[in-house]
Amino acid sequence: MLRLSIALAIVFVSLVFADGKPSNIEVGIGTGLSYISTEKNFAPSVHVHLSKDISEHFSLGIGYEALLDEDEHHIVGVRLGYYTPFGVVLSYMPGVYVNKDGRVSHHFEAMKLLPISSVHFGIFTAVSVEKDPHYTLGVHLGF
Repeated sequence: MLRLSIALAIVFVSLVFADGKPSNIEVGIGTGLSYISTEKNFAPSVHVHLSKDISEHFSLGIGYEALLDEDEHHIVGVRLGYYTPFGVVLSYMPGVYVNKDGRVSHHFEAMKLLPISSVHFGIFTAVSVEKDPHYTLGVHLGF
């Protein structure tokens, strides 16, 4: 797990400074309510990502997701985002569980963003395809 964390950090730092300056970087924070279908319960969730625009329509970065129930789900991964022409951001984050023997998770998310100066706010919906599938609805803040 340490090797994966180091590899993700190296990839992201190299992307951030690829053009010699840290520009077009977003820190995103989201919170919501997730339904975990195998456990048949709801849990609060937190999403955090750090990403960099790599073109007009794509971003690449790292992300973290936590479901804060009694089993605690903690996932880290690489995040690819696509900015649609309609103000919706679609993202995919393949990741691994930090606390569940490295299980794999595939996280898909759609966000509708409302820009306010250099900050944006919006709603998101997400689904994680894995051994414990979960579905999330929440709010997002990015800067």
